[in-house]
Amino acid sequence: MVFEHRLPIFSTATESATFTSLNNFSLHGIVLRTGLIYKLNQGKYLHVLFAPRYMGDFNASFGKSVQLGAIVLYEHQKSKTYTYRFGVLYNNECFGTYIVPVFYMDWALTDKIKFNGLLPVYGRLYYQPTEKFSAGLHFIGLTTSHRIHDQGMENYYVDRRSIDIDLFSTINIWDNFFIEGRVGYSISKSYGLYAENDKISLGVPLYNFGDNRTQLNEDSDPSAFIHLKLLYSIPVN
Repeated sequence: MVFEHRLPIFSTATESATFTSLNNFSLHGIVLRTGLIYKLNQGKYLHVLFAPRYMGDFNASFGKSVQLGAIVLYEHQKSKTYTYRFGVLYNNECFGTYIVPVFYMDWALTDKIKFNGLLPVYGRLYYQPTEKFSAGLHFIGLTTSHRIHDQGMENYYVDRRSIDIDLFSTINIWDNFFIEGRVGYSISKSYGLYAENDKISLGVPLYNFGDNRTQLNEDSDPSAFIHLKLLYSIPVN
């Protein structure tokens, strides 16, 4: 059995949320991903990925805002055009333990039409005529939580859940830099506000066990969105 080190990927995200009769909060996410890939035999691998993250508003305690996560995947490269992985994702969210069974697929249906995604978290079907341009349909179902701290609200967290569908386009603008635009609609969106110690027993996609929490605000309405991002692709030889 041999292994190789996977290069860390550092990513950040910032967004704002409005709470009925409360304040506005900026929610930040900083994720560091690193791990190992074990080669079992020809075309078969075991991925062990660690993903510590900071999820807060930059005012809450750093220790309370850090979450530990991991993902374990078995990979089978069936052919040059089709690879699948299956496994489980774990994260210790502010609301408690969250576990997601996942299935990854990377499938080139034709030379130019492709699908990849980590279901049920995200997926995209896209057209890619060259390495410098792609466009298609994308969806993402997110469950995250963020620690917040503000005057009069020192011990609370936000349970963010959303399902977004969008059209996207990615263009290579220079060297390894890309610009990506998305236009879509959030068909489900919730920024639930809860007290720090108000938790669940266990969370899985679409269901929470032992969820007797008291939500302190109202859910947001579905809405359209436009995203524009600058991306950098790290060359790996």
